[in-house]
Amino acid sequence: MIDSETVRKLRQLDLGEFVDTLEMQEMDQDTRHLPFDERLQLSIDYLYQEKYNKRVSGLIKRSKFRIQEADVASIH
Repeated sequence: MIDSETVRKLRQLDLGEFVDTLEMQEMDQDTRHLPFDERLQLSIDYLYQEKYNKRVSGLIKRSKFRIQEADVASIH
């Protein structure tokens, strides 16, 4: 695991979500033993998806749809 000084620096750089993904990987036995490049790729993929989902959620909220939880898959 990375030391506390590095964690502090990452959070100061507004990369707290990256620290969270590293901590989640450290707790998961399957990802703990992966090589560095695979762990980095998993972290980046996770962060990208989280930011994308937050952006979509924000756009849906600002759109002021009548039914915000509507889903195209649920149309009969």
